Amino acid sequence: MSNQVLGGYTFAYDPDPLTWSGVHKVKSRADLPTISSNISYNWGFVDWDPVELHWSAMSDAMYDALYALHIASDGALTYTWNPQLGTQYTVEIVDFQGKQFNTAWWYDVTMTLKIIAEV
Repeated sequence: MSNQVLGGYTFAYDPDPLTWSGVHKVKSRADLPTISSNISYNWGFVDWDPVELHWSAMSDAMYDALYALHIASDGALTYTWNPQLGTQYTVEIVDFQGKQFNTAWWYDVTMTLKIIAEV
């Protein structure tokens, strides 16, 4: 399997496969009671759940590259994210953080992406 790509940067290694939240659409729907039954209004898929990526460990070079994308975006820039699942997404980096182990490694790194659109 190929590694994920975010904003032209190819991940040196993918997030931990058992810890990432996946890509989920949030369906907008309202159920209203009537005198004799229920009416359901369905507006289709309107929004996306945030996607959380997690790495148990990451090299300093990869952390610096992803952190540079995060601080450059500052909530204003969008990137194309290819999670190698057959679909690409336009995303904003909402949060990126980790704990430094030593000068060469970071651990417990998480990145939260907000999906804007499907490409």
